[in-house]
Amino acid sequence: MQVILRPAAAADIEDAISWYERQRRDLGGEFLEAVNAALKVIAQKPRLAPLAQRQTHRFLLRRFPYAIYYRIEGDLVLVWRACTGAAARGGGARVVDRAGRVVERGRLMP
Repeated sequence: MQVILRPAAAADIEDAISWYERQRRDLGGEFLEAVNAALKVIAQKPRLAPLAQRQTHRFLLRRFPYAIYYRIEGDLVLVWRACTGAAARGGGARVVDRAGRVVERGRLMP
């Protein structure tokens, strides 16, 4: 299936890359590799990840405390968010900006 990143998901990933890169050189690149590997699995087996809410699946990254939230719509996989913190542990979403500040909590979908 084709995977499409919604703007919010792309921004989440970019922010995380920037944050990890500030923590250690090349860690942002390693995070991006983990995200790309997850997106490849999602494209091949979109129903593998469990449902988190309604029709939204949650795929947990192995190395990083991030979850990728997506929906299957026809022949497409739409990635809505990439969240850390409580979302990766099964709670509400917590999105951080490039400075590491929490910018959004609560529901993942509009």
